[in-house]
Amino acid sequence: MSVEQYFALCENFDWFYDFTEDFRIWQKGKETNANLMKYAEQNLTYMRIYTAWKIFNFSGANFGTPQKPKPLLEDFL
Repeated sequence: MSVEQYFALCENFDWFYDFTEDFRIWQKGKETNANLMKYAEQNLTYMRIYTAWKIFNFSGANFGTPQKPKPLLEDFL
């Protein structure tokens, strides 16, 4: 998988799956998250991408913190 492909997977991932009441959505999110982490654990660049998207998505007014900048693909190439 290329850096661009992994970045797109993280960008389009439902980071808020854990907040759903629908078990199917939660299960799919949990499985997808596990797959993203599997790749990230094997590649430092992928781990940096994963972490950047996680920090971005879990920051801002809803989390009582300043909004972190949106990750940019060119920062990981």
